[in-house]
Amino acid sequence: WLHDNAQIAMIAIFIAGYVGIIFEEVFELNKAGIALLMSTGLWVTYADFYQSSGVASEGVLEQLKEQLAEVSDICFFLLAT
Repeated sequence: WLHDNAQIAMIAIFIAGYVGIIFEEVFELNKAGIALLMSTGLWVTYADFYQSSGVASEGVLEQLKEQLAEVSDICFFLLAT
């Protein structure tokens, strides 16, 4: 089901995560934890959409590496200041 409806699943994951972030004070949840779960769910769904054999394709791994590099650059900059 996930492979056939990946776009719908990714939209649902994003909306659920965004709602969790919006109502983090009401539910007493950690905003960073919700964001990490949401991003992990989105990447897993994205990887499955492009190759359903259980192993991420080279294209997905390359995109993930680029995104991790950008995020780590921002984190290192924020930690240094």
